[in-house]
Parts: sequence; structure tokens; C-alpha cells
Amino acid sequence: LKIFTPSSLGRSFYMEYKIPNVVVTHNDVAEIAWNILGDSYEDNINEMEVHVNLPGSDNDERVWLRGPLNGEIRRKDTLDGAIIKYNFLGARNAVSFRIMFNKDLVAQNTKYSGVDGREKILEVEKIAADKANAQRNKIKLQNNIVKFITVVWYIVLLVLTAIFILKKIKCDKTDFNQDYMRDFPADYGPEVLSYLIKGKINE
Repeated sequence: LKIFTPSSLGRSFYMEYKIPNVVVTHNDVAEIAWNILGDSYEDNINEMEVHVNLPGSDNDERVWLRGPLNGEIRRKDTLDGAIIKYNFLGARNAVSFRIMFNKDLVAQNTKYSGVDGREKILEVEKIAADKANAQRNKIKLQNNIVKFITVVWYIVLLVLTAIFILKKIKCDKTDFNQDYMRDFPADYGPEVLSYLIKGKINE
């Protein structure tokens, strides 16, 4: 499916389609592991929401999301699928999801693996979650460092500003505390007045 339209028009599109043989049934559970978007799209996506519907409810349903860390996946309140949301998705970021659920919901499925899948899925997803959490912690640490440097920079700027103001006040302050001089301060000759007014001494 290809849609050609200028993004400046602010249009949105709703697409619904069916893909066969997506669900895999294992000996103990069933799963959907699907790549929503590859990494070949060239435009940023301002908002994306994907609804995955299961044919029935399952209290033991588990969901996982792969992609940029600002995404969110949650089980539906009715426990019959998942909702995936991105408020912003940068170009060329692959996004995929995985849902593990009761195999009785897809009793008619013909795609079998012949293996026990639950523990293997949990093991693989735990490794991926640990990796994502480590990346989140790294980003959080970097953000904290930037915040700390910013705070220190503002403090130094305030201190330097205060020092400058104090020096300025000190330099401007004189021993003269009257509104104006009532008498000549000293017995200066005309050469001083000439220099003060014209910046030079003439004949």
C-alpha cells in the first residue's frame, strides 16, 4: 500500500487489512510477533496508534514493544488485544510488537511450531527489556548530567554578575556625599579648565 500526499495538508489516514498466518501456536501458548514499520520510511510520524485485536479475552495476555523508547504498548482494558502509541516517531525507526496469549483463542490456527514457547518468549523478552532499561538509564544519566551542568552554569553566571555589580558600585562610589560643590575644590589655574573642556592646553 502506497499513499502519496503532501504532509503539509494535515490529513490522516485509517487503514485496516487482514494478513493470514500471522499467529503462531506453540504447545503451551500462541503468539503474534509482527513488524509494524520497517526502517525505510523517510518522513517523521507525528502520531501513530496501532490497535491489535484478539478474538477473545485472556487474563494472562502479555505484550511487548520493540522500537524507539518513547513508544508505549498496553493491554486493552477488555484484555483482548493491545494498543500501541507513539506521540512522535522519527524517520527510519523500525517498530515491532509481540503478544503472547492463550492458544485456545485461535483453536482453528494451522501454523504450529511444535515447541514449548512460553519460557523461551519470556527469556528473550527479558533480555530485550533489560537492554532497553539499560539504555533508558543511560539516557537518564546523560540528562541529569546536562541538567547539573546547566544549573552550575547559571550559578556561575549569577555569581559573576553579582561580582561585576559589586565592583561597579564600588568603583562608582566616591567620598563626595553632597548634591553639588558650593565652592571651588581647589585653586586650579586656567590650564586645568582648558584641559578638562577641550582635552588640550592652549596658549
